[in-house]
Amino acid sequence: MAKRSAKFSQRKKSSTTPKNSLDADLKRRRGRPVKVDHSLVVTRSKWLVENLERAWPGPLGPALLAAQNVADVAKAFEDAHIGQVVSPELFPLLLTIVRDNDFPKRPKAQPRFLGESLAGWGVMSATTAREVCAAERKKPAPPRILRFEFWIECSCGYSGPSRDWGCPKCPAVIPLEWRAALGV
Repeated sequence: MAKRSAKFSQRKKSSTTPKNSLDADLKRRRGRPVKVDHSLVVTRSKWLVENLERAWPGPLGPALLAAQNVADVAKAFEDAHIGQVVSPELFPLLLTIVRDNDFPKRPKAQPRFLGESLAGWGVMSATTAREVCAAERKKPAPPRILRFEFWIECSCGYSGPSRDWGCPKCPAVIPLEWRAALGV
């Protein structure tokens, strides 16, 4: 029998192991590989926009718009007391986004633009991150129950569906004991 060399006896490791912890849950698909899950980008953008909108009217907005270098951006976040919202590795990206020609002139639109652009965390381009967020906003909301009704017979003579846990003709309401018995 011929001997096999150690080089051929070892199996090659699969290249499907994720390089980034954010990539771990992505499914394999055809085409260009996705680096970041779109739902993760949307969740990040909501969090960033919420935090930036809170601090934007104060010292953060004017300081970021006037920033000339990364040190100015870091000082702006320190002065606004929200230093942990954006990691320091993203400060150069943040500076390029603020200097972008597409950056909005209206102060109310600026935190949203900035938050959605930063949501890719440098793995995805700022434009692509904004497009992902815009596509998610255009999706219709999932169906949900707006009102929970019962068929009731009231002492006022009304017989029909209840409205907001009570009679729509008079101020009578369904007792709390009955709601608890229903498990609602």
